[in-house]
Formats: sequence, structure tokens, C-alpha cells
Amino acid sequence: MRDSVLFLFSTRIRKNFFLGFLTRLANASLQTEKARGTISKKFLLLGRSDENKNKTLSLLSDYIALTKPGILTASLYTTLVGYLLASPVGAQITSNDFWILLHTLLGTALVAMGAGSLNMLIETEIDSRMDRTKNRPLPQNRVSPVGAFFLGALTSSLGIVHLCSAVNLAAGFLASLTLVLYLVFYTPLKEKSYFSLIVGAASGALPPLIGWAAKSGFPLGAGWSLFLILFLWQFPHFLSLSWIYRKDYKQANLKVVLQEDESGHQTARWALLTSLAVSTASILPYALDLGGIFYLLSALTLGIIFTGTSFFFLKKRTLSSAKILFFTSIAYLPLLFLLLVLF
Repeated sequence: MRDSVLFLFSTRIRKNFFLGFLTRLANASLQTEKARGTISKKFLLLGRSDENKNKTLSLLSDYIALTKPGILTASLYTTLVGYLLASPVGAQITSNDFWILLHTLLGTALVAMGAGSLNMLIETEIDSRMDRTKNRPLPQNRVSPVGAFFLGALTSSLGIVHLCSAVNLAAGFLASLTLVLYLVFYTPLKEKSYFSLIVGAASGALPPLIGWAAKSGFPLGAGWSLFLILFLWQFPHFLSLSWIYRKDYKQANLKVVLQEDESGHQTARWALLTSLAVSTASILPYALDLGGIFYLLSALTLGIIFTGTSFFFLKKRTLSSAKILFFTSIAYLPLLFLLLVLF
């Protein structure tokens, strides 16, 4: 009897202990699941946050692409060159000069950003027909036309107003002229006439005059030698580019490449002639006392190299020879202007 009672009592203890253990295990499991749920939610929110950041950065990158950063950089560089060369030799740079230069670069940058954005907006349909440009933000609908318009209109307007008010009217006028030539004439003419190349080159050659005007008023004499160099340089530069992407330009039916020139002989010949022309024009700053004897010797050396690559393109008329000329042109102009400023 006693053994039976002890057995029942011990059985009941084991049963209660087992049930308690199961209860604690169940509670621990519930708490773990809650913790997992909380952690999962946190990671989900973190993932969404990263996704939103990536979308924002991607959109910002697309808006930056609309401004054509390459052309923007070139415009600022040549504007700076114009400003520095307009300063008298040996003159001390004052704090006022520094601030005027800063305002000049800011205004020029805004106008260049606006011009690039509005140009891409106008050429959305054209860009969609070319392999080289079909992945730009507007053809891919990553940026809305309204957004591109407001970016272009706002920045270009602010740039012109800033140049007129913070620098001088001459700089503002030249920036306005650049914008009008680029958007009103060059952009629509690309589908109609080869004359668009001349208009585009004139527009692209104005930034050094903006810098010159900012320093010493409307440019006369020596300042226009910079315009001439930059104007002529754009022809061999673009002709080599147009040969590299000739299929794209033909597909888009743009009148910026000699479409009937299947052999490339005319394109290469014009590239050689304009290379000779820009090499000759590079001597003008020396004749006008903008550069010294070291600049002259350097300009002649660079001219020989530039003309040599143009002649090589004429002889070969291959993709590789066109690329050699194109990349030589990219190095030629900034190096020439740097030497002009220094020597």
C-alpha cells in the first residue's frame, strides 16, 4: 500500500515536471519567434531604406548625366583660361579677382548645365535611334521630360542672371549667345544641314570669351585668338568622332557626318585641313603677346603631332586611326591652353 502511494506521488511529480517543462519550452519558442519577427521587420525596413537610397542616388546620377558633365568641364576649363589670359602679365590677383572668377565659373556652369539638359530634351527621339545614346536617361524614361525641362530652364536662366548681376553684362550676353546658338540653331540644324557643324563650333568656342569678358569687358583682339583656336579644333575632333560612330549618325539621319563618304576620304581630308588650320591658329597668341617663346615652340610641337595623327587617319581611314586622332584631340587642346597660361 505504501509503495503504491509513493509510486502514484512520484508519477504525479514527474507528470507535473514534464508539463512545466513543455510549457516553458513553448513560451521560449514563442519569445524566439517574436524576436525573429522583430529582427525580420528591422531587416526588411533596412532593406527598404537601402533600396530607397539606391533609387535616389540613381535618379541623382541621371539628372547629373542630363547636364553633360564632359562638356560642362570643358566649358569651365576654357572659361578659366580666358579669364587668366585677360589678366595683365605680372598683375597681382586680388581677392576681388578671385570672387569675380568664382561668380564667372558658377554662372557659366549653370548655363552649360541648362544647355545640356535642354539639348537632351529636344533630342530625346534622336537619341533613342542611336546605340551610343539610347541608354541616356530620357530615352529610357528614367527622367521625365518635365523634370529635364525645369532643370534646363531653371539653371540656364539663373546662370545668365547671375553673370549679368554678379559679373558684367558682356559675360552675360556671351553666355546667352552660346545658349541660343546651341539650342535654337545647332540642335535643330543637325537633322537638316551640314552647316550645323559650323554653328555648333561657334557656340562651343565662346566660353573663353566669357572668361575674358568677365575680367576685362567685351573681348577685343587677343581674346578672339582663343575663340579661333577652339572653333577650328572642334572640326577634327568631331570629324574623327563622327567616323567612329558613322553608322549611328546615319541611322539617326543626322547631317553632321558626310553620309555619302563611304570610304572616309572626304572626312579624313577635312580633318587634316582643319588640323593644319588649328595648328596655324595656335601661333596667334604668341604674335599677340599672350604667350612666350616656350609656348610657341610647344604649340608647334603639338601641332605637328596633331596634324600627324590627322594624316595617319587620312592614309588608313580605319576605326583605330580615327580613335587615335580623337584621343589626340582630347589631349591637344587642354595641354595647349595650359602651356599658354603658364608660358
